[in-house]
Amino acid sequence: MAGADPATDFEAWASLAARLRERPSSERARLLHELGLTPTWDGIHEAWSRALNDDIVNRRMERPNRYLEICAAEQRARASAPGDFREALMPAASPPVPVPAQSQTLPIGAFGAALPAPAADFRASLLPRTAISAPVAGQEQTLTNLDAGGILASANAATGLVEGWPVERWAEHCAALARAASWKEAEARWVELGVENPADRAWVESKWAARLAAAPQLYERFRVVVSRG
Repeated sequence: MAGADPATDFEAWASLAARLRERPSSERARLLHELGLTPTWDGIHEAWSRALNDDIVNRRMERPNRYLEICAAEQRARASAPGDFREALMPAASPPVPVPAQSQTLPIGAFGAALPAPAADFRASLLPRTAISAPVAGQEQTLTNLDAGGILASANAATGLVEGWPVERWAEHCAALARAASWKEAEARWVELGVENPADRAWVESKWAARLAAAPQLYERFRVVVSRG
């Protein structure tokens, strides 16, 4: 990735963002100056942060998960570096092989909107730390560092419930929710499944509702299981 422009290349941005994380401001400033990115980095970083946020909201998880891989690789390199890791780690750590399924480029000129960076996980410490606002299910939702550790995990789990579950398992889940003695019991079931974000739950329910409405035979299979209680 040598020579790639972080303004338009996802891998270049993600690698540099990982290198800059949790470093003293003086080191960050020095590295950005050496790379000639001091005047433009904030806009570049905001643009890619917005792109990752949009990916998470729309359940396109390749790039967000890839970013976590790159950050984790950087953290491992720091942990294994001898002596003062701040000096030893100025060269970029070699990230894992990129995921090819999603675009790795951002159109030139896309950055500039003053949006904060998204938070995420260990994973909470790896993604940008500022809060973000993202439209979810027709409303504005703020994802903050407080729930940072679960953002990607919850979104990935929600996608699995839609893409990986047969209708019978979804029906069993709905029946269990109907039997719940309290909202806390229903909440606990969602949490057990890894779907901790209420917006993700609403997304799962809307996807299954649309699927069942479009397929009468599928709905009949759903109804039979639910009727058993």
